[in-house]
Amino acid sequence: MCNRNKGLPIEEIINRTWNEKETVPAVAAPRMGGPIKFWIISLAGLQQQLDELAKELTDADLSIMTYPHPISGALNMRQRFEFLRFHLNRHEEQLKEIQRRMMNIVA
Repeated sequence: MCNRNKGLPIEEIINRTWNEKETVPAVAAPRMGGPIKFWIISLAGLQQQLDELAKELTDADLSIMTYPHPISGALNMRQRFEFLRFHLNRHEEQLKEIQRRMMNIVA
């Protein structure tokens, strides 16, 4: 089986495989709401957990292939962690934009 993503950074993989306005696969769609502060704290806590896990992984661990991403396809653990960074950064920016909009409504 050919791994079209072998050796590529996640930004390159996303540029090659995602549409500009990608439709969220059903398996990845949000299932719960909640106040914005909940999501800010949740994302910060997830980052701490990922930082701790990263300290424990070896280069051999990072080369292990993971379950294929529904849009991007085959990823190894290094690419999967890069994807998590990309994904968390994207959601962090979305939360900041929501907060800016809320501040404008209140003002």
